[in-house]
Amino acid sequence: MHHDTAETLWHSLDTQGRFYPKTHDKKFFEVLRQSLGIPAGGDISTYLKNTNLDATRLVVALLTALQPFSQMLNDVYEMLIDGNITQSNEQVLVTFDFGESGKLDFDAESFRTANGILTSVAAGISSPAVSPDGMNIVAQSIYQALAKAYKRTAGKLTSPDSFVIGERDAEPVKLPATVSDSRVLGWLKPDWPYAASVPMPTLAASDPLGTALKPYINAVSQLSLRAGRYTDQAHLRTVFGEPVKSRKTRAPVLLWDENVFSQVIYDHPVRFRWLPAIWHCYEFAPKSAFDRKALSDEIAKAIQDNFDIPPPRPVAQSLNDLLDLPLWKERSQIYAIWLITLLRKEVIAKGEQFELFGSNGRLEFRFSPTPIANIFSNNERFSLISEFKALAPGKLIGTGRLANVQPDYTLLHASHSTPDTAVYVLEAKQYGKANTVNFNKALRDYAFTHKKALVALANHGTIPDSQRTKLTKLCAAQSDSNVSERCEAFAEVTPLNPAESKRLRAHFRKALEFAVSDPPRLIIDTSLSMHVFSKPELEEKWACVAETIADFGMKILFCSPRQSPTSFDPGEACKQAMMSLFERAPNGPHDLYNMLGYERQKPMWFTDADGLRETESYKHLLAGSIVLNNDFTRDLYIHKDFEIPINTWLPKLIHAASKVEIYDAPA
Repeated sequence: MHHDTAETLWHSLDTQGRFYPKTHDKKFFEVLRQSLGIPAGGDISTYLKNTNLDATRLVVALLTALQPFSQMLNDVYEMLIDGNITQSNEQVLVTFDFGESGKLDFDAESFRTANGILTSVAAGISSPAVSPDGMNIVAQSIYQALAKAYKRTAGKLTSPDSFVIGERDAEPVKLPATVSDSRVLGWLKPDWPYAASVPMPTLAASDPLGTALKPYINAVSQLSLRAGRYTDQAHLRTVFGEPVKSRKTRAPVLLWDENVFSQVIYDHPVRFRWLPAIWHCYEFAPKSAFDRKALSDEIAKAIQDNFDIPPPRPVAQSLNDLLDLPLWKERSQIYAIWLITLLRKEVIAKGEQFELFGSNGRLEFRFSPTPIANIFSNNERFSLISEFKALAPGKLIGTGRLANVQPDYTLLHASHSTPDTAVYVLEAKQYGKANTVNFNKALRDYAFTHKKALVALANHGTIPDSQRTKLTKLCAAQSDSNVSERCEAFAEVTPLNPAESKRLRAHFRKALEFAVSDPPRLIIDTSLSMHVFSKPELEEKWACVAETIADFGMKILFCSPRQSPTSFDPGEACKQAMMSLFERAPNGPHDLYNMLGYERQKPMWFTDADGLRETESYKHLLAGSIVLNNDFTRDLYIHKDFEIPINTWLPKLIHAASKVEIYDAPA
């Protein structure tokens, strides 16, 4: 099946039920419009009807829009295979059974078929698979071949360390050298040139150099076109995720991982290495047929060594085959599994263990509690459960929730000290436009039920900036305490947005660390200024302070220059230590800075106004400070990284404060 125009190709693909542009395919259509230069919200069919667009241009745009789907398939497949979730005959990897339309099974071949089709589509428009390192190697090989050709054909001796690639105006040209063509110079002039089509040399069909360079020219052109989706370098940087560990993985450039793509293009290799290599080759290649053929053979060998060029299938048929696959039709389910891969990557990145909990060689998802994985972090075991049902301690407000909550994923900590063992909740949504009311009700109900858990909601589409404010008001209306503070909504969590994936991973990491940590210890300032509170007439008030601190649930220790000062447990021991503070504790200058070096986790600091000013430069080393005022009221200052733990661990501390202030103090 062949289509001469983009209009006829699109007409064959855009059939009933294949796309949902207003829901979970909204981002797909946004990227498609961007790649085609269609204004936001514009009708694609109308645009293609009114323009004589080449079908290849549409295929490039489609592959760019399909990149997130391809990345999700790769990530899920890698997780399943690494987790040994495969039967010996590779028949069933994943089973969905939600009682709606029967079971849906996906085997290893399903994933390989989908990725094979995407690769064949790319090959059909001459987009072979190559790695970022491979692109650099080919550029370097082009210059080495030019230098050899110059020595061979010019008949001039050059020193071994001089890298002459040709002559311009009878003068030798060495690297780095500018490109002479005015079209290229004009294209290179803007700081972000990718809004315009990258100029390429015109090579005759019979020219062996054109045949040799074609895969490389196509790769550079398609990378430039893909970069045009971003407005400038700052925009590109917003999608940075984790540092790229390897630049050796081969894939069609239109299907490169968005994180890899953004970090590679950020250094402008198209402008400064890859495009100049093409144009220098065009300018300085020998004119004689024999020498030109020799140069072309060397370049073709370098490309053959670094590119995978599979035989193409008819592009239209391949795209139709892809859109008919069950994996495409069930992409909403694949998205929910893909979110697990983000958690897995966070665990593995820290050298910890993520163990998929398969049954009979397959991973099952049902509308009932189902074990998904065991996570071993900080020498503790956690269990990831899908559809875990928990009884709420009070009234729920979400539509359809009566007495229980049942989020997509719940992380349980078996050795957790409270009856509620949940430490993390993750809900997956695929709304193109967020339903803020429903999102916030879900977040509230999950956090209200799981009192110790951090709660995340990851949406495929956007979430308005007002969501956080509305959630806070919603929880306040329910008289909830420490509920909205533990909730976080994440917008556009897709492979196209590695930065948001990174933020979700950091949120998950915070939950893992919070689950195994203890309340911070409270260091008591014993310096001279504190002795104002030891006056006999203030003894009764000081006794109230001692009793209140003893009731917070924190261990205390006196600020002492000794390396191992004595600590006192919460309760009576703490109260008695506070009552005898001024008799048994040193009253010289405090030595807080040296004490901080011996604390396993950031402590809190109990002091007066003078002590707070004196330790201003230590704020980043503290979880917070309690300041005792002259009227015996207490002001509480909490480091933003400890707002959730302190609210969860020490609610009495919060309630006893006359003022609570959250501060940020970067290290």
